[in-house]
Amino acid sequence: MTRIARSTSAALALLLATACTGDTTPPGDAPGNPAPGIPDAVVGYDQLVRGSRAMPFSGDCSQLTGIVDRLGMAVAEPIGEPLSDETTGCALYASEPGDAQDPADRPESFRVEPLAPEDGQADAFTAYWGGEGGAQGYHRRFVLGGRYHAVESVGFSLAGPFCLLTVDVAAPEALQFALERPGAEAEYGRLRAKEGQEVPREAVDRFVVDTCPTAAEHAVAALAAIDPNGGSRATG
Repeated sequence: MTRIARSTSAALALLLATACTGDTTPPGDAPGNPAPGIPDAVVGYDQLVRGSRAMPFSGDCSQLTGIVDRLGMAVAEPIGEPLSDETTGCALYASEPGDAQDPADRPESFRVEPLAPEDGQADAFTAYWGGEGGAQGYHRRFVLGGRYHAVESVGFSLAGPFCLLTVDVAAPEALQFALERPGAEAEYGRLRAKEGQEVPREAVDRFVVDTCPTAAEHAVAALAAIDPNGGSRATG
């Protein structure tokens, strides 16, 4: 059985257990400051108990420079809007990114960026928890670092596939972490199915198993620097 099948089965079992008991309120302590831990059983609930506060991420690299070496990276550079001086996030690179003409020649990167809600949405995370943002049919709910609701999915850029973690930080914006290993298609094949073709499930599964655990470890370290004592049920 593949990783995707195991994840889906576990979530389905929790959903069925919830339906049998009639309990629609996720377990765990009420929101607070510092944020309480969250039990893994919340993955079986569509409705979440969330805190309420401002986004803790500064939107630049100032909170992350101290963990560059710890994550096995070499340099941190701000992510900016095209044709603008506005900084929207931070990218950590395994070596100087340089000016590679071929996206597949870029160094491994770990990106941190906020995600704003769409028009009409109260927050950006709930839609991801509900199933949006799962490229190639891969979508896994889990609890990150014992304190954050998170969704694991696969994204794509010109450089190839990346493991995308969308995390609930109790703010209107979600926080997204992306671990990208350029040139991965040379190892895993084309992970994005062309129109009319089946998703290359085994290759997607293998990429997720090889990449997403490291993405989660990086995200936990980044959140410790960005959001000490925080979590999805943080207040204040």
